[in-house]
Amino acid sequence: MLADTNDRFDRQMLEFALRWHPYGGGSSRLIFEEFGMDAPTYFSKLARILDADRSITSEKTRAAIRGVCAVRLHR
Repeated sequence: MLADTNDRFDRQMLEFALRWHPYGGGSSRLIFEEFGMDAPTYFSKLARILDADRSITSEKTRAAIRGVCAVRLHR
């Protein structure tokens, strides 16, 4: 599913997003603990990753994760 994404850190971000998107994307604290960045930075980078490689997950799942990104970036 994530095989076309070369960067390990990007893969970790995507795996986190796949686990947490049904629950709003994970708490800001959890994001900071996992990735050392604030939530807006994480969701901005995640959106760029999703745009860069459309083969990383299904269109439906990608749309759901992008929806979480949009909500979290506009809080």
